[in-house]
Amino acid sequence: MIRIRLPQWPLTVQILVLTLVAILVAQLVTVLAVRIAPVGQPPHYTMAEVAAAFDGSSAANHKRKLTVRHRHALPGELRTANEAGLAAMLADATKRPAADIRIVRRGVPDMVVATSAAATRPPDPRHGTPLGGRPAPPPGDRAGPPPDFGRPPDGPPDGAPPGPPPGQDFGNGPPQGAGPASPGDISEFIAARHEKDGSWTVVEPSPEWEWLRRAVLWIVGGIAVMGPPAWWLARRITRPIRTFAVAADRLGRDPKAPPMPLDGPAEIGVAAGAFNRMQARIQKYVSDRISMVGAISHDLRTPLTRIRFKVENLPDTTRAAILSDVGQMEAMIADVLAFIRDSDMAGAREKLDLASLVACAVDDRAAMGGAVTLSEDETSPVVEAEPVAVRRLIDNLIDNALKYGNAARVSVTVRGDEAVVAVADDGPGLPETELERVFLPFYRFTEDHGDTITGTGLGLAVCRATARAHGGDVRLYAAEQGLVAELTLPVAHAH
Repeated sequence: MIRIRLPQWPLTVQILVLTLVAILVAQLVTVLAVRIAPVGQPPHYTMAEVAAAFDGSSAANHKRKLTVRHRHALPGELRTANEAGLAAMLADATKRPAADIRIVRRGVPDMVVATSAAATRPPDPRHGTPLGGRPAPPPGDRAGPPPDFGRPPDGPPDGAPPGPPPGQDFGNGPPQGAGPASPGDISEFIAARHEKDGSWTVVEPSPEWEWLRRAVLWIVGGIAVMGPPAWWLARRITRPIRTFAVAADRLGRDPKAPPMPLDGPAEIGVAAGAFNRMQARIQKYVSDRISMVGAISHDLRTPLTRIRFKVENLPDTTRAAILSDVGQMEAMIADVLAFIRDSDMAGAREKLDLASLVACAVDDRAAMGGAVTLSEDETSPVVEAEPVAVRRLIDNLIDNALKYGNAARVSVTVRGDEAVVAVADDGPGLPETELERVFLPFYRFTEDHGDTITGTGLGLAVCRATARAHGGDVRLYAAEQGLVAELTLPVAHAH
Protein backbone atom coordinates (compact mmCIF):
# COMPACT_ATOMS: atom_id res chain seq x y z
CA MET A 1 0.00 0.00 0.00
CA ILE A 2 1.37 3.39 -1.01
CA ARG A 3 1.53 5.80 1.92
CA ILE A 4 1.31 9.49 1.17
CA ARG A 5 3.80 11.43 3.27
CA LEU A 6 2.29 14.75 4.28
CA PRO A 7 4.47 17.79 4.97
CA GLN A 8 5.78 18.09 8.52
CA TRP A 9 4.18 21.40 9.39
CA PRO A 10 4.74 22.88 12.86
CA LEU A 11 2.02 22.31 15.43
CA THR A 12 1.30 26.04 15.57
CA VAL A 13 0.56 26.16 11.85
CA GLN A 14 -1.60 23.03 11.94
CA ILE A 15 -3.72 24.29 14.84
CA LEU A 16 -4.06 27.70 13.18
CA VAL A 17 -5.16 26.13 9.91
CA LEU A 18 -7.65 23.90 11.72
CA THR A 19 -9.14 26.91 13.54
CA LEU A 20 -9.44 29.03 10.37
CA VAL A 21 -10.96 26.19 8.38
CA ALA A 22 -13.46 25.49 11.17
CA ILE A 23 -14.54 29.16 11.23
CA LEU A 24 -14.84 29.25 7.43
CA VAL A 25 -16.88 26.05 7.23
CA ALA A 26 -19.15 27.20 10.06
CA GLN A 27 -19.87 30.45 8.21
CA LEU A 28 -20.52 28.60 4.95
CA VAL A 29 -22.95 26.25 6.70
CA THR A 30 -24.76 29.24 8.21
CA VAL A 31 -25.07 31.00 4.84
CA LEU A 32 -26.23 27.77 3.21
CA ALA A 33 -28.84 27.22 5.92
CA VAL A 34 -30.16 30.77 5.50
CA ARG A 35 -30.36 30.36 1.72
CA ILE A 36 -31.96 26.93 1.70
CA ALA A 37 -34.15 26.83 4.80
CA PRO A 38 -37.62 28.30 4.16
CA VAL A 39 -38.30 31.54 6.01
CA GLY A 40 -41.90 31.76 7.15
CA GLN A 41 -43.92 34.89 7.75
CA PRO A 42 -45.57 35.36 11.14
CA PRO A 43 -49.09 33.84 11.22
CA HIS A 44 -52.11 36.10 10.79
CA TYR A 45 -55.20 35.88 12.95
CA THR A 46 -58.70 37.04 12.13
CA MET A 47 -60.68 39.12 14.53
CA ALA A 48 -63.01 36.15 14.98
CA GLU A 49 -60.07 33.99 16.14
CA VAL A 50 -58.91 36.68 18.55
CA ALA A 51 -62.46 37.06 19.89
CA ALA A 52 -62.77 33.27 20.31
CA ALA A 53 -59.48 33.22 22.23
CA PHE A 54 -60.98 35.50 24.89
CA ASP A 55 -63.51 32.75 25.57
CA GLY A 56 -60.92 29.95 25.70
CA SER A 57 -60.86 28.72 22.07
CA SER A 58 -57.46 28.35 20.41
CA ALA A 59 -56.53 29.01 16.80
CA ALA A 60 -55.73 25.39 15.95
CA ASN A 61 -54.65 26.06 12.38
CA HIS A 62 -51.66 28.17 13.40
CA LYS A 63 -48.18 27.05 14.50
CA ARG A 64 -48.15 29.77 17.11
CA LYS A 65 -51.18 29.39 19.36
CA LEU A 66 -52.90 32.30 21.01
CA THR A 67 -52.10 32.42 24.71
CA VAL A 68 -54.67 33.68 27.21
CA ARG A 69 -53.80 35.15 30.60
CA HIS A 70 -55.87 36.84 33.29
CA ARG A 71 -54.38 39.96 34.83
CA HIS A 72 -55.61 42.16 37.65
CA ALA A 73 -54.20 45.24 35.92
CA LEU A 74 -53.85 46.27 32.31
CA PRO A 75 -50.41 45.51 30.78
CA GLY A 76 -48.16 48.55 30.59
CA GLU A 77 -47.98 48.76 26.82
CA LEU A 78 -51.80 48.91 26.61
CA ARG A 79 -52.04 51.68 29.17
CA THR A 80 -50.38 54.22 26.89
CA ALA A 81 -51.46 53.00 23.46
CA ASN A 82 -54.57 51.67 21.76
CA GLU A 83 -55.36 51.30 18.09
CA ALA A 84 -58.90 52.53 17.99
CA GLY A 85 -59.83 51.10 14.60
CA LEU A 86 -58.73 47.59 15.52
CA ALA A 87 -60.31 47.94 18.97
CA ALA A 88 -63.65 48.80 17.34
CA MET A 89 -63.45 45.80 15.02
CA LEU A 90 -62.51 43.48 17.90
CA ALA A 91 -65.31 44.92 20.07
CA ASP A 92 -67.77 44.18 17.27
CA ALA A 93 -66.45 40.58 17.04
CA THR A 94 -66.71 40.05 20.82
CA LYS A 95 -70.09 41.82 21.17
CA ARG A 96 -68.62 44.07 23.81
CA PRO A 97 -68.37 47.87 24.06
CA ALA A 98 -65.29 49.37 22.48
CA ALA A 99 -64.39 50.91 25.84
CA ASP A 100 -63.77 47.38 27.20
CA ILE A 101 -61.30 46.46 24.44
CA ARG A 102 -57.71 47.56 24.00
CA ILE A 103 -55.36 46.31 21.31
CA VAL A 104 -51.99 47.36 19.96
CA ARG A 105 -49.80 45.95 17.21
CA ARG A 106 -46.20 44.92 17.75
CA GLY A 107 -43.24 44.81 15.40
CA VAL A 108 -42.34 41.53 13.75
CA PRO A 109 -39.78 39.68 15.96
CA ASP A 110 -36.16 40.13 14.98
CA MET A 111 -35.83 36.36 14.42
CA VAL A 112 -38.31 36.52 11.51
CA VAL A 113 -36.64 37.61 8.28
CA ALA A 114 -38.95 39.61 6.01
CA THR A 115 -39.16 38.61 2.35
CA SER A 116 -38.55 40.94 -0.53
CA ALA A 117 -42.29 41.12 -1.10
CA ALA A 118 -42.78 42.53 2.38
CA ALA A 119 -39.89 44.93 1.95
CA THR A 120 -41.37 46.38 -1.27
CA ARG A 121 -44.91 46.56 0.04
CA PRO A 122 -46.47 50.03 -0.14
CA PRO A 123 -46.38 51.93 3.15
CA ASP A 124 -49.31 52.20 5.50
CA PRO A 125 -50.71 55.69 4.85
CA ARG A 126 -51.28 56.19 8.60
CA HIS A 127 -47.84 55.20 9.88
CA GLY A 128 -45.44 55.45 6.96
CA THR A 129 -44.25 51.83 7.33
CA PRO A 130 -44.91 48.68 5.31
CA LEU A 131 -48.01 46.83 6.47
CA GLY A 132 -46.81 43.99 8.63
CA GLY A 133 -43.33 45.54 8.90
CA ARG A 134 -41.24 45.63 12.04
CA PRO A 135 -41.67 49.20 13.37
CA ALA A 136 -44.77 49.71 15.53
CA PRO A 137 -46.63 52.98 15.04
CA PRO A 138 -45.84 55.76 17.47
CA PRO A 139 -48.05 55.72 20.56
CA GLY A 140 -49.36 59.19 19.75
CA ASP A 141 -50.85 57.95 16.50
CA ARG A 142 -52.67 55.07 18.25
CA ALA A 143 -54.42 57.02 20.98
CA GLY A 144 -57.75 58.71 20.59
CA PRO A 145 -61.41 57.81 20.40
CA PRO A 146 -62.70 55.27 17.88
CA PRO A 147 -63.19 56.86 14.48
CA ASP A 148 -66.64 57.33 12.98
CA PHE A 149 -67.07 54.54 10.51
CA GLY A 150 -69.90 56.41 8.84
CA ARG A 151 -69.57 58.68 5.84
CA PRO A 152 -66.90 61.40 6.27
CA PRO A 153 -67.77 64.90 5.05
CA ASP A 154 -65.53 64.50 2.01
CA GLY A 155 -65.71 60.67 1.86
CA PRO A 156 -67.61 58.31 -0.39
CA PRO A 157 -71.16 58.97 -1.58
CA ASP A 158 -74.22 58.30 0.52
CA GLY A 159 -75.20 54.68 0.85
CA ALA A 160 -71.65 53.35 1.23
CA PRO A 161 -71.53 50.65 3.86
CA PRO A 162 -69.97 51.53 7.19
CA GLY A 163 -66.45 50.36 7.88
CA PRO A 164 -62.95 51.31 6.96
CA PRO A 165 -62.31 53.01 3.64
CA PRO A 166 -61.77 50.65 0.72
CA GLY A 167 -58.19 49.39 0.43
CA GLN A 168 -57.22 50.50 3.95
CA ASP A 169 -55.88 47.68 6.15
CA PHE A 170 -56.20 48.25 9.91
CA GLY A 171 -54.09 45.16 10.62
CA ASN A 172 -50.60 44.12 9.67
CA GLY A 173 -51.78 41.36 7.37
CA PRO A 174 -49.66 39.26 5.01
CA PRO A 175 -47.58 41.03 2.40
CA GLN A 176 -48.56 41.21 -1.21
CA GLY A 177 -48.09 37.96 -2.99
CA ALA A 178 -48.40 35.93 0.24
CA GLY A 179 -52.11 35.13 -0.21
CA PRO A 180 -55.37 37.00 0.30
CA ALA A 181 -56.12 38.55 3.69
CA SER A 182 -59.39 39.80 5.07
CA PRO A 183 -59.58 43.35 6.36
CA GLY A 184 -58.68 43.32 10.03
CA ASP A 185 -56.28 40.34 9.92
CA ILE A 186 -53.44 40.88 12.35
CA SER A 187 -50.16 39.09 13.14
CA GLU A 188 -48.12 40.43 16.05
CA PHE A 189 -50.34 42.06 18.67
CA ILE A 190 -51.50 42.14 22.27
CA ALA A 191 -55.15 42.56 23.10
CA ALA A 192 -57.03 42.88 26.38
CA ARG A 193 -60.71 42.72 27.38
CA HIS A 194 -62.06 44.26 30.55
CA GLU A 195 -64.12 41.78 32.58
CA LYS A 196 -67.02 42.45 34.91
CA ASP A 197 -64.94 41.62 38.01
CA GLY A 198 -62.44 44.33 37.13
CA SER A 199 -59.72 42.03 35.80
CA TRP A 200 -58.36 41.91 32.26
CA THR A 201 -58.15 38.96 29.89
CA VAL A 202 -55.03 39.32 27.75
CA VAL A 203 -54.57 37.54 24.41
CA GLU A 204 -51.36 37.46 22.37
CA PRO A 205 -49.51 35.01 20.05
CA SER A 206 -47.20 32.51 21.73
CA PRO A 207 -43.44 33.26 21.56
CA GLU A 208 -41.57 32.72 18.31
CA TRP A 209 -39.25 29.67 18.58
CA GLU A 210 -38.47 29.14 14.90
CA TRP A 211 -35.10 30.85 15.37
CA LEU A 212 -34.11 28.28 17.98
CA ARG A 213 -34.80 25.39 15.59
CA ARG A 214 -32.74 27.08 12.91
CA ALA A 215 -29.89 27.74 15.34
CA VAL A 216 -29.85 24.07 16.37
CA LEU A 217 -29.83 22.99 12.72
CA TRP A 218 -26.93 25.34 11.98
CA ILE A 219 -24.91 24.02 14.92
CA VAL A 220 -25.61 20.36 14.11
CA GLY A 221 -24.84 20.94 10.45
CA GLY A 222 -21.55 22.64 11.28
CA ILE A 223 -20.52 19.80 13.58
CA ALA A 224 -21.50 17.16 11.00
CA VAL A 225 -19.50 18.87 8.27
CA MET A 226 -16.47 19.89 10.33
CA GLY A 227 -16.34 16.96 12.77
CA PRO A 228 -14.65 14.27 10.59
CA PRO A 229 -11.84 16.46 9.19
CA ALA A 230 -11.23 18.00 12.63
CA TRP A 231 -11.01 14.50 14.14
CA TRP A 232 -8.58 13.39 11.43
CA LEU A 233 -6.34 16.42 11.89
CA ALA A 234 -6.41 16.11 15.69
CA ARG A 235 -5.39 12.45 15.41
CA ARG A 236 -2.60 13.40 13.03
CA ILE A 237 -1.32 16.01 15.48
CA THR A 238 -1.47 13.77 18.56
CA ARG A 239 -0.29 10.46 17.02
CA PRO A 240 3.44 11.45 17.07
CA ILE A 241 3.05 12.57 20.69
CA ARG A 242 1.68 9.15 21.65
CA THR A 243 4.52 7.50 19.73
CA PHE A 244 6.99 9.67 21.65
CA ALA A 245 5.46 8.61 24.99
CA VAL A 246 5.61 4.92 24.01
CA ALA A 247 9.26 5.26 22.97
CA ALA A 248 10.15 6.99 26.26
CA ASP A 249 8.46 4.23 28.27
CA ARG A 250 10.19 1.55 26.18
CA LEU A 251 13.59 3.15 26.82
CA GLY A 252 13.04 2.76 30.58
CA ARG A 253 12.39 -0.96 30.08
CA ASP A 254 14.83 -1.74 27.30
CA PRO A 255 17.82 0.60 26.79
CA LYS A 256 18.66 -1.26 23.57
CA ALA A 257 15.28 -0.54 21.99
CA PRO A 258 15.31 0.70 18.36
CA PRO A 259 15.39 4.47 17.75
CA MET A 260 12.18 6.47 17.56
CA PRO A 261 10.88 7.28 14.02
CA LEU A 262 11.21 10.95 13.02
CA ASP A 263 7.59 11.40 11.87
CA GLY A 264 4.99 14.03 12.67
CA PRO A 265 5.15 17.83 13.04
CA ALA A 266 8.43 19.69 12.98
CA GLU A 267 8.54 20.11 16.76
CA ILE A 268 8.06 16.36 17.28
CA GLY A 269 10.78 15.65 14.72
CA VAL A 270 13.24 17.84 16.62
CA ALA A 271 12.28 16.23 19.95
CA ALA A 272 12.51 12.73 18.46
CA GLY A 273 16.00 13.46 17.11
CA ALA A 274 17.14 14.70 20.52
CA PHE A 275 15.55 11.65 22.16
CA ASN A 276 17.37 9.26 19.83
CA ARG A 277 20.69 11.00 20.48
CA MET A 278 20.08 10.79 24.23
CA GLN A 279 19.26 7.08 23.93
CA ALA A 280 22.47 6.46 21.97
CA ARG A 281 24.53 8.32 24.58
CA ILE A 282 22.92 6.34 27.42
CA GLN A 283 23.64 3.07 25.65
CA LYS A 284 27.26 4.04 25.08
CA TYR A 285 27.64 5.24 28.67
CA VAL A 286 26.26 2.01 30.13
CA SER A 287 28.29 -0.10 27.73
CA ASP A 288 31.52 1.75 28.62
CA ARG A 289 30.92 1.37 32.34
CA ILE A 290 30.13 -2.32 32.06
CA SER A 291 33.20 -2.90 29.92
CA MET A 292 35.38 -1.02 32.41
CA VAL A 293 34.05 -2.99 35.40
CA GLY A 294 34.50 -6.24 33.45
CA ALA A 295 38.07 -5.37 32.59
CA ILE A 296 38.88 -4.49 36.19
CA SER A 297 37.27 -7.68 37.50
CA HIS A 298 39.14 -9.77 34.95
CA ASP A 299 42.46 -8.15 35.78
CA LEU A 300 41.94 -8.76 39.49
CA ARG A 301 42.27 -12.48 38.93
CA THR A 302 45.99 -12.16 38.23
CA PRO A 303 47.01 -10.62 41.61
CA LEU A 304 44.70 -13.05 43.39
CA THR A 305 46.47 -15.95 41.75
CA ARG A 306 49.83 -14.53 42.86
CA ILE A 307 48.51 -14.23 46.41
CA ARG A 308 47.60 -17.89 46.38
CA PHE A 309 51.20 -18.85 45.50
CA LYS A 310 52.71 -16.49 48.08
CA VAL A 311 50.72 -17.84 51.04
CA GLU A 312 51.86 -21.43 50.53
CA ASN A 313 54.75 -20.98 52.98
CA LEU A 314 52.64 -19.35 55.72
CA PRO A 315 51.38 -21.19 58.77
CA ASP A 316 48.30 -23.28 58.18
CA THR A 317 45.97 -21.08 60.21
CA THR A 318 47.05 -17.89 58.48
CA ARG A 319 47.08 -19.56 55.08
CA ALA A 320 43.53 -20.90 55.50
CA ALA A 321 42.18 -17.47 56.49
CA ILE A 322 43.84 -15.74 53.53
CA LEU A 323 42.76 -18.41 51.08
CA SER A 324 39.19 -18.09 52.36
CA ASP A 325 39.24 -14.36 51.65
CA VAL A 326 40.77 -14.97 48.25
CA GLY A 327 38.05 -17.51 47.47
CA GLN A 328 35.34 -15.02 48.34
CA MET A 329 36.96 -12.37 46.17
CA GLU A 330 37.20 -14.78 43.27
CA ALA A 331 33.53 -15.70 43.71
CA MET A 332 32.60 -12.02 43.65
CA ILE A 333 34.65 -11.47 40.52
CA ALA A 334 33.03 -14.50 38.90
CA ASP A 335 29.57 -13.14 39.70
CA VAL A 336 30.47 -9.71 38.33
CA LEU A 337 31.85 -11.18 35.12
CA ALA A 338 28.76 -13.37 34.74
CA PHE A 339 26.50 -10.33 35.20
CA ILE A 340 28.48 -8.31 32.66
CA ARG A 341 28.51 -11.20 30.22
CA ASP A 342 24.74 -11.55 30.49
CA SER A 343 24.29 -7.80 29.98
CA ASP A 344 26.46 -7.71 26.88
CA MET A 345 24.91 -10.84 25.41
CA ALA A 346 21.30 -9.89 26.17
CA GLY A 347 18.99 -11.58 23.71
CA ALA A 348 15.94 -10.22 21.96
CA ARG A 349 12.83 -9.70 24.04
CA GLU A 350 9.71 -11.67 23.23
CA LYS A 351 6.26 -12.26 24.65
CA LEU A 352 6.32 -14.99 27.31
CA ASP A 353 3.70 -16.89 29.25
CA LEU A 354 5.00 -16.03 32.71
CA ALA A 355 3.02 -18.78 34.46
CA SER A 356 4.58 -21.45 32.22
CA LEU A 357 8.07 -20.05 32.79
CA VAL A 358 7.57 -20.12 36.57
CA ALA A 359 6.14 -23.65 36.41
CA CYS A 360 9.28 -24.87 34.59
CA ALA A 361 11.52 -23.32 37.24
CA VAL A 362 9.48 -24.90 40.06
CA ASP A 363 9.54 -28.32 38.40
CA ASP A 364 13.32 -28.17 37.98
CA ARG A 365 13.91 -27.27 41.64
CA ALA A 366 11.43 -29.92 42.82
CA ALA A 367 13.22 -32.56 40.71
CA MET A 368 16.43 -31.63 42.54
CA GLY A 369 14.78 -32.36 45.90
CA GLY A 370 13.82 -28.82 46.88
CA ALA A 371 10.74 -28.20 49.01
CA VAL A 372 9.08 -25.95 46.42
CA THR A 373 5.38 -25.76 45.53
CA LEU A 374 3.35 -23.74 43.02
CA SER A 375 -0.16 -22.61 43.85
CA GLU A 376 -2.60 -23.62 41.13
CA ASP A 377 -4.22 -20.63 39.45
CA GLU A 378 -5.86 -20.00 36.09
CA THR A 379 -3.99 -16.71 35.76
CA SER A 380 -1.62 -16.76 32.80
CA PRO A 381 -0.17 -13.27 32.27
CA VAL A 382 1.90 -12.51 29.19
CA VAL A 383 5.01 -10.34 29.56
CA GLU A 384 7.51 -9.00 27.05
CA ALA A 385 10.96 -9.93 28.32
CA GLU A 386 14.22 -11.73 27.67
CA PRO A 387 13.55 -15.43 28.51
CA VAL A 388 17.01 -16.32 29.84
CA ALA A 389 17.30 -13.26 32.11
CA VAL A 390 13.84 -13.64 33.59
CA ARG A 391 14.31 -17.38 34.13
CA ARG A 392 17.60 -16.73 35.94
CA LEU A 393 15.88 -14.10 38.08
CA ILE A 394 13.10 -16.51 39.13
CA ASP A 395 15.64 -19.28 39.82
CA ASN A 396 17.61 -16.92 42.05
CA LEU A 397 14.53 -15.99 44.12
CA ILE A 398 13.55 -19.66 44.56
CA ASP A 399 17.12 -20.65 45.48
CA ASN A 400 17.28 -17.91 48.13
CA ALA A 401 13.99 -19.12 49.66
CA LEU A 402 15.26 -22.71 49.76
CA LYS A 403 18.67 -21.70 51.10
CA TYR A 404 17.61 -19.29 53.84
CA GLY A 405 13.97 -20.28 54.44
CA ASN A 406 14.01 -24.09 54.00
CA ALA A 407 10.99 -23.97 51.61
CA ALA A 408 9.59 -22.00 48.69
CA ARG A 409 5.88 -21.39 48.00
CA VAL A 410 5.45 -19.76 44.60
CA SER A 411 2.36 -18.07 43.14
CA VAL A 412 1.59 -16.10 39.95
CA THR A 413 -1.14 -13.43 39.94
CA VAL A 414 -2.15 -10.27 38.07
CA ARG A 415 -2.53 -6.93 39.86
CA GLY A 416 -3.77 -4.17 37.61
CA ASP A 417 -1.32 -3.88 34.71
CA GLU A 418 1.37 -5.93 36.49
CA ALA A 419 2.14 -9.62 36.64
CA VAL A 420 3.24 -10.64 40.14
CA VAL A 421 5.41 -13.62 41.08
CA ALA A 422 5.56 -14.14 44.87
CA VAL A 423 8.07 -16.51 46.51
CA ALA A 424 7.43 -17.11 50.24
CA ASP A 425 9.68 -19.06 52.62
CA ASP A 426 9.58 -20.41 56.18
CA GLY A 427 12.81 -18.82 57.40
CA PRO A 428 13.45 -16.37 60.25
CA GLY A 429 12.98 -13.37 57.96
CA LEU A 430 14.82 -10.04 58.11
CA PRO A 431 14.48 -6.95 60.28
CA GLU A 432 12.49 -4.11 58.78
CA THR A 433 15.62 -2.00 58.38
CA GLU A 434 17.33 -4.66 56.29
CA LEU A 435 14.61 -5.22 53.66
CA GLU A 436 16.12 -2.61 51.34
CA ARG A 437 19.76 -2.78 52.34
CA VAL A 438 20.12 -6.40 51.19
CA PHE A 439 19.67 -5.17 47.60
CA LEU A 440 22.94 -3.22 47.80
CA PRO A 441 25.78 -4.83 45.80
CA PHE A 442 28.15 -6.93 47.93
CA TYR A 443 26.11 -6.31 51.09
CA ARG A 444 25.58 -9.33 53.37
CA PHE A 445 23.37 -9.26 56.47
CA THR A 446 25.11 -10.10 59.79
CA GLU A 447 22.87 -11.47 62.53
CA ASP A 448 23.08 -10.38 66.16
CA HIS A 449 24.99 -13.47 67.18
CA GLY A 450 27.68 -12.73 64.60
CA ASP A 451 26.77 -15.20 61.87
CA THR A 452 27.02 -13.78 58.40
CA ILE A 453 24.87 -14.91 55.51
CA THR A 454 27.08 -16.60 52.98
CA GLY A 455 27.38 -15.50 49.38
CA THR A 456 28.84 -12.60 47.45
CA GLY A 457 25.97 -10.19 48.03
CA LEU A 458 25.22 -9.73 44.34
CA GLY A 459 22.24 -12.06 43.94
CA LEU A 460 19.43 -9.73 44.95
CA ALA A 461 21.16 -6.72 43.38
CA VAL A 462 21.28 -8.56 40.04
CA CYS A 463 17.63 -9.64 40.45
CA ARG A 464 16.45 -6.08 41.01
CA ALA A 465 18.59 -4.72 38.16
CA THR A 466 17.15 -7.31 35.77
CA ALA A 467 13.57 -6.63 36.88
CA ARG A 468 13.94 -2.87 36.59
CA ALA A 469 15.52 -3.23 33.17
CA HIS A 470 12.24 -4.88 32.13
CA GLY A 471 10.10 -2.11 33.65
CA GLY A 472 9.35 -4.04 36.85
CA ASP A 473 10.86 -4.41 40.31
CA VAL A 474 11.74 -6.81 43.12
CA ARG A 475 10.94 -6.13 46.77
CA LEU A 476 10.91 -8.01 50.07
CA TYR A 477 8.31 -7.88 52.80
CA ALA A 478 7.67 -9.82 55.96
CA ALA A 479 4.88 -12.40 56.18
CA GLU A 480 3.28 -14.12 59.17
CA GLN A 481 6.00 -16.72 58.85
CA GLY A 482 9.19 -16.05 56.94
CA LEU A 483 9.83 -13.64 54.12
CA VAL A 484 8.18 -12.97 50.75
CA ALA A 485 10.14 -11.94 47.65
CA GLU A 486 7.83 -10.29 45.11
CA LEU A 487 8.69 -9.84 41.43
CA THR A 488 6.53 -7.49 39.32
CA LEU A 489 6.65 -7.19 35.54
CA PRO A 490 4.42 -5.11 33.25
CA VAL A 491 1.81 -7.09 31.36
CA ALA A 492 2.30 -6.98 27.61
CA HIS A 493 -0.56 -5.22 25.77
CA ALA A 494 -1.64 -6.07 22.25
CA HIS A 495 -0.74 -3.29 19.78
